[in-house]
Amino acid sequence: MARRMLIGMPLGLLLVAAFLIQFTVPLARVATTYRALAIGLDPGLAGVLAAAFAVLPFFLVVWFGRLTDRHGVKPTMLAGAGIIMAAVFMLWLAPPTLAGLIAGIAVLGVGQTLHYSGLQMVVPLVSTRRHRDGVLGNYLLATSLGDALAPLVIGMTGSDDPQQIASQLYVVAAATGAGLCMVATVLALRLRRHGLGGHVLPPIGQIVRTPGMLAILVAGSICATAQDLMITYVPVLGLERAIPAATVGVMLAAISLSSVASRAAYGPLSRRLGRSRLAVGATLVAAAGLAALALPLPPIVSYLGLPLIGFGLGSAGTATLAILLFIAPRGARGTAMSMRQMGNRLGLFAVPFGIGAAALAAGSLGTFMVLATLVAAASLLANRSRKAAGV
Repeated sequence: MARRMLIGMPLGLLLVAAFLIQFTVPLARVATTYRALAIGLDPGLAGVLAAAFAVLPFFLVVWFGRLTDRHGVKPTMLAGAGIIMAAVFMLWLAPPTLAGLIAGIAVLGVGQTLHYSGLQMVVPLVSTRRHRDGVLGNYLLATSLGDALAPLVIGMTGSDDPQQIASQLYVVAAATGAGLCMVATVLALRLRRHGLGGHVLPPIGQIVRTPGMLAILVAGSICATAQDLMITYVPVLGLERAIPAATVGVMLAAISLSSVASRAAYGPLSRRLGRSRLAVGATLVAAAGLAALALPLPPIVSYLGLPLIGFGLGSAGTATLAILLFIAPRGARGTAMSMRQMGNRLGLFAVPFGIGAAALAAGSLGTFMVLATLVAAASLLANRSRKAAGV
């Protein structure tokens, strides 16, 4: 019983922290977009804010992972939560200028990446090897719920004025950010005997040469990139095929909800099929769903591909993450996880260029066929990792 309580309390705090960070950060980003519109900035500058959020962490994420491996989860987790809180207040209270918004959103991106570098490494600390897949699925489920619920706050502001919307969203983000800091602090105290670092850090080259490591890193990054790009390319598909905007919203919701369901079901599925078989099969399922959207099929047939995309990419993303945790060398899990984050961000920059060329040649058919091909290639990579690592 004592052992269960030791694991149970930190596990609950981990899930709350995972929900709060993925609720707070998107809310602050949306608030910043409304603040930019309120001060008369060109809507096209929203892309500049998105780039500012992503670029700086891209160069720092592996270093953050090394810090986690060297010093343990507590410093990075607590520092990240504090930086997120500071960034929200910076965006909310500082004079609203383009330079200030870019600086604030960049600090927010750094805080999120740093906090994740510690938080995601709590998963193996609060779970036994037997239950690790289930805990990982619950952790990602909590982040998905934060993603899904944060946009609902926008509709509760009761205003169409961008300045008022931004102010109200910042108030909520500040409150949940404060909650994140408190939960992270209590979690760190509960982990006082765990996650203290002290391992000898293997060189990055040695980590990459771990059997199966490079293949599973690339496969996981492809799945995460494809999932992130759905919010961009499904609306484009809707415009090209004259699909009503309300229907496009339902399509995106179907993908998101099926992704949430995949994470809720990940534990039982991984126990029944195994991580590697689940990763291979789920990527093929997602590739089939993407192909169904690409081909000029009757709408009802195309729409049947939506839950396949969400469930497949959600399951594959979780499985590849679990494999990465399993095969990473001792003392290098934080670095390996941060390399995956770097791959995700690189994919979000690189993949759209290839998709753009395909779209010019064949429209949405080319776009989704490229994505389907990439995800199918991720299945081959997951299978190669399975054979190389023997998992």
